[in-house]
Amino acid sequence: MYIKNLELKNYRNYDHVKLEFDKNSILLVGNNGNGKTNLLESIHYLSTGRSHRTHIQDELIKWGSDFSLIRARLGSEEKSKAYTIEIEIRKNNNIKIRINGVYQKKKSDFISILPSVIFSPDDLKIIKSGPGERRNFLDSILDKIYKDFYSLRLQYQKILLQRNSLLKSIKGKPLSSHLDTIDAWNENLIKYGTQIIEKRLGLLSVIRDKFSEYAGDFFKGTDADIEYLFSWDRIEGTGSNNDAGRGRSGSSNGRSSVPELDKLQEIFLKKLNDNF
Repeated sequence: MYIKNLELKNYRNYDHVKLEFDKNSILLVGNNGNGKTNLLESIHYLSTGRSHRTHIQDELIKWGSDFSLIRARLGSEEKSKAYTIEIEIRKNNNIKIRINGVYQKKKSDFISILPSVIFSPDDLKIIKSGPGERRNFLDSILDKIYKDFYSLRLQYQKILLQRNSLLKSIKGKPLSSHLDTIDAWNENLIKYGTQIIEKRLGLLSVIRDKFSEYAGDFFKGTDADIEYLFSWDRIEGTGSNNDAGRGRSGSSNGRSSVPELDKLQEIFLKKLNDNF
């Protein structure tokens, strides 16, 4: 899949621009402040449904305008797989999405159509910032691989917020009348949370050997590895070395396999109950 043409209206510093592309490599050249990064950002938005530079969507709308439009026609080696994606962004997070002229209800309907990878100085956050940035990095890849992963994350976040709100509301009150409700939220948190963890561990099992190989190229004589440390052990400060504390994936070089989903659910439930 590749972009055949890209049209922007009222996007960042652009009143209106329309560009034609082909399948070859494309180099954008221009002075600072001309809008090269804005073009890349709009393509990234088509791919992921979000900006890599800001969480405030209204910033994408040109100053003084009521809306911003991103329209792209996508081509493919298979002629049957041709898409026109139109995203109209209005203030207060109001979005209208059309694919081949048909309105769509949610971002997950288009974010898997045009997989892309963006590399920018902000990627240093993966190393320098906290674990949330590293989880987001893995999830951004999984969004492109699994069509339903984006919806899965949204559902998990919704449940987590509801559960946290309940815990705050019952602070200092008798717990007996709320235990059934808490158990119900825990059940759903575990259901969706373990599916996310399983997908992350599966991804690590795919990229782990390549990570070790490339890290060895940069740092000669150094053995590098990558592991998934569960947040519940990090919170407790245990630094556990067993598979309950570290998500080990892959089967080569004596590595343990990805934990079974039932095992993950069992560990998750135990940790929730212990921390409660």
